[in-house]
Amino acid sequence: MSQTLMEEAAPATTPAAAPAPPAQDAGLGPRWLPPLVLGLAILLGIGVYAWFCQHSRDLWWSMGHDRHTHYMFGLNLALDVRTGDFVRLFHDFDRMRVWGPLHPVLVALIEFVAGPDHRLAVLPSLCGWLMAIWFAFLIPRRLLPSGGNAAGLIAACCVAASPAHRAYATDCMLESLGAGLSLAAIYLYLVVLQEQSRRFAVLLGLTLTALFLLKYNYWALVVFGLGLGEFGRQPAAWFQYARSLWQRGARPSPSAERGDQSTILARRSGSEMILGELKQPLNYIALAFAGAAIAVVVTGGWTMTLGNFTMSAQVPHNFVHFAYIAFFLRFAWWWKKTGRAWSLETMPTTLRTFLLWHGSAVAVWFLLPKRLSYFLWYLSPNNDDQKRETVTFMHGLPTYLQGLQEDYLPLSWGTYLFVGMLVLGLLCWRKLKPGASALMFFFLIAIYLTCQHPMLKHRFMHSWIAAGWIIGAIGLIYSVQAIAGLIGQAWRSGAAWSVCVLLVALHGPALLETPHSQEGGLKPEQPSPLCITDTYLQAIKDAKNPTILSNVSTRFLWTWTFIEEHRHQNMAAEIKNFRSFDGNPEPARRWLETTRSDALVLIDIRPRSTYDCPTDEYVELAAFHQALAEQSVWVQSKRWEMPEGVSITLWHKQ
Repeated sequence: MSQTLMEEAAPATTPAAAPAPPAQDAGLGPRWLPPLVLGLAILLGIGVYAWFCQHSRDLWWSMGHDRHTHYMFGLNLALDVRTGDFVRLFHDFDRMRVWGPLHPVLVALIEFVAGPDHRLAVLPSLCGWLMAIWFAFLIPRRLLPSGGNAAGLIAACCVAASPAHRAYATDCMLESLGAGLSLAAIYLYLVVLQEQSRRFAVLLGLTLTALFLLKYNYWALVVFGLGLGEFGRQPAAWFQYARSLWQRGARPSPSAERGDQSTILARRSGSEMILGELKQPLNYIALAFAGAAIAVVVTGGWTMTLGNFTMSAQVPHNFVHFAYIAFFLRFAWWWKKTGRAWSLETMPTTLRTFLLWHGSAVAVWFLLPKRLSYFLWYLSPNNDDQKRETVTFMHGLPTYLQGLQEDYLPLSWGTYLFVGMLVLGLLCWRKLKPGASALMFFFLIAIYLTCQHPMLKHRFMHSWIAAGWIIGAIGLIYSVQAIAGLIGQAWRSGAAWSVCVLLVALHGPALLETPHSQEGGLKPEQPSPLCITDTYLQAIKDAKNPTILSNVSTRFLWTWTFIEEHRHQNMAAEIKNFRSFDGNPEPARRWLETTRSDALVLIDIRPRSTYDCPTDEYVELAAFHQALAEQSVWVQSKRWEMPEGVSITLWHKQ
């Protein structure tokens, strides 16, 4: 079964290929073209970043945007390392559960060297955009029998000219890097499949690991696409492989159990292996904890009292974690006894290499507390802030078609061009080189799952929409060459390059236009809440341990602006159980009497004013002001009234 997984068996009668010309590489075109495209993309990126640096304050136009959180996480890690506070470093790293640590770590590395400066925080996104451009160029070269360079230039130009892709390229968000890593994984899969390169199998494993540690849903879309694409490429071989595994499981022979590692495996059927697993206690421990987790989800949890002790189980996190630990230990024991030898005997080298480099990293990540349960929640329909009574089939399609035209296509008639090219790409699917099915399945699965999810936002298409341009460019060039071939083979190349030049010329002027997106990029027309932080930050520069509180929950904004301005983290922007302060001055009195803070900033944002941002965490500060008025330890030193409807008071402890 050595040529069924991630391999393409060549017919026995295929003659040996002639040596490629010096300037050619397996029909991929001139060797200097990819570096040239990458160089042009980098020059474009430098220009985009230089423009961003002149208008960087316009990026922070929303009070509660996720970019505040992403930047704050990276900034915290950078200062933890710089100050040598490794206890806090562990704490800040442990907080990264909903989103992976890749983006904060990249931001931290940059900020540690050259920061803190919010203009540097967009550099990972800028690199992600450049990756998307480059791999959009490289993928068609791997799939088209001819004309791949022309198709690649069209796809790369579409990514470069897309208003939303350029907007997120200078944003402190995960979308741009997610798009670049997704296309990189697809390209590396094609190289592994077509060249059987162990080195590229390692790179594929590392790239998917990076995507997993960036954002789980981006990773899931690529994994589904590659998995179904590989199965669709050769379903009979997969069924045969699964049947062979069922018929011959693996166990060590008696001599191997005595330590003779050179002894081959004795075989047993899949049913015998299942019966053997029924005798393993760790399996029952894992099932018991998994059952408890399911019970908590279904019933909403419970509380038990045993004498003086009370046990509460309101969330399933710990049960899920313990179940996984039991499963991991059982798997590790199996791997040590039989798994390693079994994988060497049954798996192709490239597949085994990929699984070792990627699967082991994911398995270790889930050993960290609460990572698996947050992973399951994040990928489930419960991850939704747009509650709906029902979700009809593909209910999000109209929303994303609108978002495609408004945010991603620079031409007013671009939707018709995009759909037409896409249809051509899907029609020529079977005429492409091995691996095309993975690209097609990735795009189709992404469309379905994104449109089917209860929550609808234009940026949800960001990580996969470039695959549509790649498919469309491939289909257009293939069709043009086929039509030109009816006239004469000499016409094929000229026709392909003529279409390429035309589309690049049509999209080129968009590069001079201001990028835009519904939720990303700079918005100079929107008021920036940085004017709020500018008002009070200098007034608390001498405070040893200030606290900044607001009736509108925007603690991440208050935190990163303070850290960047004063370059230390001895501050707080939240209080435990702060919701209990709403309408009740007693908790505020207790906090004022016991806190270590020496300065207090209270920010009141009036309802329906410029910066009002209603959330479930809204807390009225009237009770806090009442508690302050009734004591004499804290003294109001300054008050600011902003025309945008914001009142700021500064209190110092005497």
